[in-house]
Amino acid sequence: MSAGKITNSFLVGISWQRDISARSSRIRDYTHAVDESWKHTTGGASHHLSFIRDVVIPTIEEKYKTDPSSRTYVGNSLGGLFGGYVLLQAPEIFKNYVLSSPSFWFDDESLLTDVVKFDAKNINANVYISVGSLETPDTGETIHDMVDVAQRFHAVLVSKNSPSLRLHFSEVEAANHEVAFATSVIQGLYWLSRPGTQQTVLPDHFHTAGNT
Repeated sequence: MSAGKITNSFLVGISWQRDISARSSRIRDYTHAVDESWKHTTGGASHHLSFIRDVVIPTIEEKYKTDPSSRTYVGNSLGGLFGGYVLLQAPEIFKNYVLSSPSFWFDDESLLTDVVKFDAKNINANVYISVGSLETPDTGETIHDMVDVAQRFHAVLVSKNSPSLRLHFSEVEAANHEVAFATSVIQGLYWLSRPGTQQTVLPDHFHTAGNT
């Protein structure tokens, strides 16, 4: 930011619910469907989305000088899954999305089914999807093919041919699930800050970060 390569921003991190474990809170908040096979409660994404829209955003915009038209969501893993859910359910909340190693495999890839039905004709958004090249079962790093589901989600969005939906896919070389996040976020924010990516770039907007 000090070098002028990334837009000056407020970074807003959302903590977990205090009376339960961080893992339990995040798994519940970032998953959009109930899966009884999980040890932790799932399916709270709708409630978490309402919390961000009705509590977090008004609180930030009341206290700080931000640009509502340049809100950015940054999420990793299940946080990336949640970002995809927000894009499909309430795309007007954020202008920009950085989805790092999104767990689109969750719930038998139901979000990939939902994105096929997604009407992107009038959606004005910038979406950066990134994943580590080692995030495949062949490498022994994960049981899920994170590269495949991320590529397919991106491909479906591209097929929409929406002129106001700007997309970018990146595969981080030699990076596993844990390593890819840092590179994905920096490169994603850099892409968003480049001329031509956003229609309007003002001195200050804010990023809402989600990470498991």
